[in-house]
Amino acid sequence: MKKKYWIIGIIATLLLVSGVAYGVYVYQNASIQIMIVNKTDKPIDRLEIQLSPGVTFRTLPTVNVGEEVEETVDPSDSNVKMRDKVWIAHTSKSGSEIALGYIETAYRGKLEVVIHKLEENETEVAMTKLGVKLW
Repeated sequence: MKKKYWIIGIIATLLLVSGVAYGVYVYQNASIQIMIVNKTDKPIDRLEIQLSPGVTFRTLPTVNVGEEVEETVDPSDSNVKMRDKVWIAHTSKSGSEIALGYIETAYRGKLEVVIHKLEENETEVAMTKLGVKLW
């Protein structure tokens, strides 16, 4: 009788361990959905999602005032790993790149990036505030 309980215990332990391992795998390889919201008073052109500063993953079309643009960063085609950063950048009219900020990808699932302010002066320096929150 005791042998039967040992076998049941071993099977239950194996199922538990494999379930946890699968859960960790799915969590680390889940895609990140990024919603970018333009709360400025003018359209934003040449907004980029980058895997590191200067390495563009995707360039977004013009994000109009009040518009929400959703993009998906999928680890299978972008090599984004756990605890990496996804950068949001903007290329100014003069061609200089401005890093607006970054998102820690430890939060898998859906993220909302709200761009509250984007000003360019004579030296093409942007002042911006990124608000990042989970949906």
